Amino acid sequence: MPDLYNFDIMKYTSYFSQILKGNGSPHLSQDMFALYMNIVHLEGRIAQLNDLANKAKQNDKKFVYRLKIDAIEDKIKKLTNRMEPKEFLNSLIKISDYSI
Repeated sequence: MPDLYNFDIMKYTSYFSQILKGNGSPHLSQDMFALYMNIVHLEGRIAQLNDLANKAKQNDKKFVYRLKIDAIEDKIKKLTNRMEPKEFLNSLIKISDYSI
């Protein structure tokens, strides 16, 4: 069954993981690191809800999961200002350089 989740699954999490593996931890202020980790958490929550939706037998339950997923997707879009992961992480690094 195809995923109900249409947002790129774990794209911020995957990008951050690649950066950590390739370059080590980026230079982020505590606030910017917390913001990125919040997005990672939200993506994990979406993945979990998507799994539950795919296992749900009743359409009304699938609908409820979809509503929750949509709300979290909107939150991620707002937190990232709709930037792609590379652009978003670079902006956090720039903000951190000015605030540290």
